[in-house]
Amino acid sequence: MRELDKLHSAEEIRWKQRSKAAWLAEGNRNTAFFHAKASPRRRVNHIDRIRNEMGSWCHEEEEVQGVIQRYFHSIFSSEHPINDELEKAIEAVPSRVTEDMNQLLLEHYTVEEGKSALTQIIYLDGYKL
Repeated sequence: MRELDKLHSAEEIRWKQRSKAAWLAEGNRNTAFFHAKASPRRRVNHIDRIRNEMGSWCHEEEEVQGVIQRYFHSIFSSEHPINDELEKAIEAVPSRVTEDMNQLLLEHYTVEEGKSALTQIIYLDGYKL
């Protein structure tokens, strides 16, 4: 079974390489090859109609663009929550970092600590500094 898998893999690689070679040779020219590749992709990527927020179909290009713009605007913009509500939400989340841990994290490191950390680095070749 492994031998069959290897043969399938080798054949797949061969076809990928042939396809890439053809694309490199013919892909950027205004040829039948280019159009044969680009036309199906354009059909797949084209949006000719879309449902708006009320569930109606929009067919006009400007309407389709408007629906898409409104959708992405709504998901990537926010209404600023009232600070009191935000504070309540934050207070409801249990803290993972204690005050002592936070103090340690905020302290500046010393030169000795920096040197110690540097000497512990193991490089990609497996040797230390």
